[in-house]
Amino acid sequence: MISTVEKVLFLKSIDLFSQIPGEDLAQVALIATEDAREQGEEIFAEGEAGDALYLVLEDMIEFDERVRLWRGRHVLMVERMIGMKPGTGGSLGVSYLQHTLQRRFFPELWEVRTVLGGASA
Repeated sequence: MISTVEKVLFLKSIDLFSQIPGEDLAQVALIATEDAREQGEEIFAEGEAGDALYLVLEDMIEFDERVRLWRGRHVLMVERMIGMKPGTGGSLGVSYLQHTLQRRFFPELWEVRTVLGGASA
């Protein structure tokens, strides 16, 4: 179970909540509950009343990770095909693609793991 402080820190790391004072987020954190789901398990069905906010964290992290892995393979494929020549559309080709390897869709979800992760081994 995640503590109230951890919930507030997590909420603060999300752009949507970042400007809300910690005291107000603490009130949200006090009533927020965790609801773990199995992969593929339905969270809510179309047409149901929207009476809850779901933060689908692990799926977002998984998506981000898979895109980064794909980008890595794409860089290698492009380098194998065209070397260090300019890419399509006038881009820098491999050099540009290598720069994209550091991009994340949800950097705040990766960063918050440092705060919520507990003691290191």
